[in-house]
Amino acid sequence: MSYTIVAMDEHYGIGLDGDIPWKNTPDGREDILYFKHLTTGNAVIMGWNTFKSIGRLLPNRLNIIVTKNHYDEAPAAEEGICAVFKDLDAAVQYGRKWEVQTGKYCYVIGGEQIYSYYFSRYSPIQEFITVIPGNFNCDTFYPNRSHNIHHIGLPQYLSFHSPCIREEDTYLKLFQHVLDNGHRKEDRTGTGTISVFSPHELRFSLEENVLPVLTTKTVALKTGVIPELLWFISGSTDTRILEAKGCNIWKGNTSREFLDNRGLSYKEKDIGPGYGFQWRHSGADYHGMESDYTGKGVDQLQNIVHLLRTDPDSRRMLMCSWVAPYLDQMALPPCHILYQVYTHLGADGKRRLSAKMYQRSADSFLGVPFNITSYGLLTHMLAQLTGFIPHELILTFGDYHIYNNHVDQIRQQMTRTPRSFPKIFFKRDLNGSDISTITEQDFEIVGYSPYGSIPAPMAV
Repeated sequence: MSYTIVAMDEHYGIGLDGDIPWKNTPDGREDILYFKHLTTGNAVIMGWNTFKSIGRLLPNRLNIIVTKNHYDEAPAAEEGICAVFKDLDAAVQYGRKWEVQTGKYCYVIGGEQIYSYYFSRYSPIQEFITVIPGNFNCDTFYPNRSHNIHHIGLPQYLSFHSPCIREEDTYLKLFQHVLDNGHRKEDRTGTGTISVFSPHELRFSLEENVLPVLTTKTVALKTGVIPELLWFISGSTDTRILEAKGCNIWKGNTSREFLDNRGLSYKEKDIGPGYGFQWRHSGADYHGMESDYTGKGVDQLQNIVHLLRTDPDSRRMLMCSWVAPYLDQMALPPCHILYQVYTHLGADGKRRLSAKMYQRSADSFLGVPFNITSYGLLTHMLAQLTGFIPHELILTFGDYHIYNNHVDQIRQQMTRTPRSFPKIFFKRDLNGSDISTITEQDFEIVGYSPYGSIPAPMAV
């Protein structure tokens, strides 16, 4: 969960001839005090040139030095004082693990090459920037030039957040909350959980085409989230359709043995009147996955689309999967059970669309990452169908838990630094279209660069 800290002049300059040109000016001396205040007691990641310009290990800090060419010249590693790595990725991983273990912070402090590589791979949770007045004719520069630093009353201390990194960090911190405060509970699978009730909600910005897909482990988009969501939207209850696309997440819950244990005589691969059926045919009699339900029951999803188009301030744009008379007919009663849509007019006069999902039972490691992306994608689709601007997705939970056989995997995930979320782009104008006509070919998800997968057994 690294941060960046930098001092630069008005032209993004950070150094000249291997030194800091303003270090003996009043502003420079003030910045040194500010730097010391932020970093003391914490960790700092620096390149070799930055270490040489400082001239020593910084006291009362963990000094993490990155150098490939001068590795043998670097100070000896000493726990809590100095660590040396040949590449920045290893240094970031080490700093992230140290943060989790200590509850302290890790700052990337330069120089130019370290910053450049860092921003090409990661996004900081927060950037701390000191702007020094003037132009010092620097020969090295801060690479992140997305900030307008001119005409703001220099000198100035600025603090910039990267929203999606902060959002995933909030998700990761829920792991620690459960581990620290959770209750040991038994569950229907016999696996056992560590559980809390109603932890703080998760909020994800959908502005500027951002799709919330967690990056600290790979989330299966093409063989998981996308086919399942489109399957829900279709109203189907036949998991053979999913398995034909390589999506096997319902396989265990629709096996012959599982259905028999539930007392259900459906054909194997039939989930019963679950998610998609309730979304599109709620109230209809269920006669198995191969029956035709066209025009039967209440189409909750289409009702939301209709209200968005005709009465966008309505407070009745909800979709419920927890329908009591059907629960015993379902292979698995739904975990994510209520979805509500909300719109408002922005200051620019354009209408923005947000959504909230309530989840009664949340498998924090395997299930929640799917749910975040699935409902984010659904909300983007609804915005496209209505011409509104996607704004925010909020998730709130009842029983939020970690399965006992997921603890090691979660600790591994917690050592990883979040990266930027991808963006979603639609290839055709969907405004006015029928949601059932949307296919995977209608959109493209770009910029998804996660860490590798962390395998874990699914509790069935």
